[in-house]
Amino acid sequence: MKRQWLTAMLLAMTAAVQAAPTNLNWVVAGTGAWESAESWDPSVVPGRELESLCAINNGGTAVVSQPGQSAAFVTLGVGVATTGTVELAGGDLTTGSALNVGRSGWGRMVQRTGTACRVVGNLFVGEGATGPAWGEYALEGGLLSVGGSDGITVGYKADATGGVTQTGGTIDALAPTRYLMVGRLAGSVGRYTLQDGAVQMTNNNFIVVGESGRGAWEQRDGQLAVDQYLHVGRKAGGQGNLSLAGGLAQAGYLVLGEQGGGTGEVVVAGGELRIGERMYVGRWGTGTLRQTGGVVTVTNEYVYLADQAGGEGAWWLDGGGALLLTNGNNHLFVGERGSGTFSQSNGAVAVRQYLITGRHAGSRGAYELAGGSCTTEYLVIGEDGGATGVWRMAGGTLAVGQSASVGKYGDGLVVQTGGTLTITNEYLYVGEQAGSMGRYELSGDGQVALTQANNYLFVGEYGHGEFVQSNGAVAVKHYVVAGRRSGGTGRYEISGGSLDVGGWLVVGEAATATGVFAVVGGDSTVAVHGEYRQNACSTLELTLQPEGLTPIAVDSIATLAGALRVRTEGVAALPAGASVTVLHAGELFGTFATTNVSAPLVHVDVRYDPFLGVVTLTNFVFAPQGPMIQVR
Repeated sequence: MKRQWLTAMLLAMTAAVQAAPTNLNWVVAGTGAWESAESWDPSVVPGRELESLCAINNGGTAVVSQPGQSAAFVTLGVGVATTGTVELAGGDLTTGSALNVGRSGWGRMVQRTGTACRVVGNLFVGEGATGPAWGEYALEGGLLSVGGSDGITVGYKADATGGVTQTGGTIDALAPTRYLMVGRLAGSVGRYTLQDGAVQMTNNNFIVVGESGRGAWEQRDGQLAVDQYLHVGRKAGGQGNLSLAGGLAQAGYLVLGEQGGGTGEVVVAGGELRIGERMYVGRWGTGTLRQTGGVVTVTNEYVYLADQAGGEGAWWLDGGGALLLTNGNNHLFVGERGSGTFSQSNGAVAVRQYLITGRHAGSRGAYELAGGSCTTEYLVIGEDGGATGVWRMAGGTLAVGQSASVGKYGDGLVVQTGGTLTITNEYLYVGEQAGSMGRYELSGDGQVALTQANNYLFVGEYGHGEFVQSNGAVAVKHYVVAGRRSGGTGRYEISGGSLDVGGWLVVGEAATATGVFAVVGGDSTVAVHGEYRQNACSTLELTLQPEGLTPIAVDSIATLAGALRVRTEGVAALPAGASVTVLHAGELFGTFATTNVSAPLVHVDVRYDPFLGVVTLTNFVFAPQGPMIQVR
């Protein structure tokens, strides 16, 4: 029994001695063979069974050309101002723990086609453990697999610079919930250039470009796949930039500017950026996406610009690219809780469900359309109370499938100087719900074409709405209503361009709704092919200018009530007997209950001819002009 116990003790001691780490230092000044014992001090071929700590620190280059090579740790450029290189020219190399390419000095790793490098621990390219470090990994082909507790870091600590250039081969992260970070801690700089090949982070992994340092990812071709988050500019002080010129980059989630003080930018010039779930352009931080080409698609859910309060997000689409949100649950929110801007001068944007500018209280969202096409099923500008939405349209086409709301519960503004708005199925609301404020300004050569079977324009549905037209063309198939529901107040003002109503022009629809229809000058046309109707709470406002006054042409019945307000601009007198036509209709019912005038006009007569269906203004009396002399 005693002999057996002694034997067991000796075996345990032997195992302990064998397990002790062996520090191997590269001794070849130039290029040598990794597999040669003479290349190392002590003269031992590295192997994981020896738990070897291999340091290449003397400016030499170790060439791996045989299969089955291994070590516990491999470090290139261990100390400050030291250098080291490993060239994986054939076979394979496995590290049981970390591979450090540039720990506190300069390190370079070159991997050729047909080889494999397996890092069971962690891969650091530019670590900066005790001083400034520089690391470079050139992946020309083969397989690089990493399965450590952390993963891959390119540019780790302050004063560390790391770079990966991939012209072929595959990077595969084996361990779940691990990452690839480019520019990790404050003061670090990381760069990843993907010219060809594949990066596969598809085992519940994520990628960060600019964690707290500066990170850049440049993809010219090849494939990037990460099944969880792709962060660009993640934490405070982090600056990330991702540029896509070709190939495919796909992720479950894309976040630009995750935390306050983080800044992320994505530039898409070609290829496809494909996001499976959601995209955040500026969450609590600042995010910018510049698209001059290529395609951006989101498969399942949403795109947020300025997701949280304090966040800022901007998207610039000024090339021939496309943003495609064409699946069943896709939405585009510009200004979710922060400040967001989408600027489009070319290309195509397609949204399957809602496109909202200014969604929740405190947000501000603006969409600027100068060219190209934008299509969406529902358009909302200023959704919740306390939200502000803006849409500026100088060109291009905006096609809405169902309905558009300018000021749903919040404040909405449209400024259209060009381009065309069309709605396929239903309504355009300006001031939809109680408490909302909506305003639509149309000028230039802009067009609002609501010419489909069920199209209506409601200005002041339950809220307050204003439609101000100084040029351009508005064509509505059915009703135009200013002040529709109880409590709603609406104003439609036209001073130029054309308004063509296929059905009714209604000023105050519900009994307590308040509407104003204002005609300024004589440079416009107003054609109503159905009826004109005005309730007792509403007003027809007329402004006579030197070029005259545009009459309202009604093909059918005109029913009058409420108030008539008459004012002049640039007109201080009219010839005796002058007559101005206000409205002509097929039939005329009712009269205005009151007539109000504004200086310098002090009186005017309103004449109604029910047989001809004409309303005219005559007997204009103006205040005297010139100096006043008081006589006592």
